Amino acid sequence: MLSRAAASQGALGATAAPVLAALATETGENAYLVVRTGLEGEVLALHRADPSLRVYVEPGKGFLLHAGPGRLLLAYAPDTIRTEVLSRRLPRLTPATRIDPSWIAGDLERIRSRDWLITSDEMFAGACAIAAPVRDAGGDVVAAIVIAAPTLRMRPPRPRSLLGPVLAAAAQMSGALGAPGGAPAAQPATPVRRVARRRPPAPAETRAAADGHAGAEI
Repeated sequence: MLSRAAASQGALGATAAPVLAALATETGENAYLVVRTGLEGEVLALHRADPSLRVYVEPGKGFLLHAGPGRLLLAYAPDTIRTEVLSRRLPRLTPATRIDPSWIAGDLERIRSRDWLITSDEMFAGACAIAAPVRDAGGDVVAAIVIAAPTLRMRPPRPRSLLGPVLAAAAQMSGALGAPGGAPAAQPATPVRRVARRRPPAPAETRAAADGHAGAEI
């Protein structure tokens, strides 16, 4: 069973490689492929748009499912997994992390209804993430494509402008896996707008960014 799981993840990573590379080039931000392994998420693949860009979670590293882009994986997990995760004590990773199981359960429904997630500051203070589901030939969500960037570069309306490319990348990968019709894609309200790189924020700036976008879905 473990051997089959490893082979499946290897195939996912190989399929994702060109998709992540194209997404990182188009958006100018790091692109990730994340999967659920039991009660945690894991970064399966990463393409860095620029070597100077911060990597929030390295490939092979795990993360919790109730916060940030992990919540998209939780939204499509089996009922038993969702129940078990929400019945546990949920740690607060940042001041913006949502830990109320009732609120999270409601948000899981909202995620499934729109098929994407944009979050800010929930896993890391000062970081914004945009995630979309990847489906296999049976229509099941097997992974998520994510781009993550500092909130200083993700002031509205930029997150919404990047949603279209992320959804398109997820649809492309879903199609490569044989999903019927791929994942639904959406047109961004405004064109993708690249921004100049800024110096890393001082701690005070990071806190200010977190305060301004605490737990917001943009």
